[in-house]
Amino acid sequence: MWPGVMGEIYIPDLIAIVLLRHHDHATYDLIREQKVYMIGRGPAGPENRTQIGRRILESIPIIRRGDVSELLARMFPAFAKNQEIQFLYHGGAAHVLAGRRVYDPDGFDAYFRFAPPADEISVDQLRQVADHINDEAFLIALMNEVMGRTRADGTSVNG
Repeated sequence: MWPGVMGEIYIPDLIAIVLLRHHDHATYDLIREQKVYMIGRGPAGPENRTQIGRRILESIPIIRRGDVSELLARMFPAFAKNQEIQFLYHGGAAHVLAGRRVYDPDGFDAYFRFAPPADEISVDQLRQVADHINDEAFLIALMNEVMGRTRADGTSVNG
């Protein structure tokens, strides 16, 4: 993954996102779905922000909730502000630590580009398409199935 994002991302944020993806997948999915909240641009209303923050916190297993919530607060200043978490910031000056932070609106998507959402077309399905490229009935059935799907946020996969 590194060559595709080198110089574009902040290494500690990338490591944290990958660890969340593998060990706290529900939290990872919520962070990914709540980009506007995580980068500090919404949603409107403190009640809405509190509710999203609570959902994220509750997605973390209790045994790790303190550590993971502190990690998220360090990664996402908006999360820290909305959860009223305070700590000292440490910013590294080393060249290897250069790059956009995950909370940067222009950098957020770079941290998630190599792990498609679970509700997207999977690599296995793409392999099936390649294996059945000349099977018109298979392709039509797959396209109809995909066109009928909705994402976790309720939007259509095809649109």
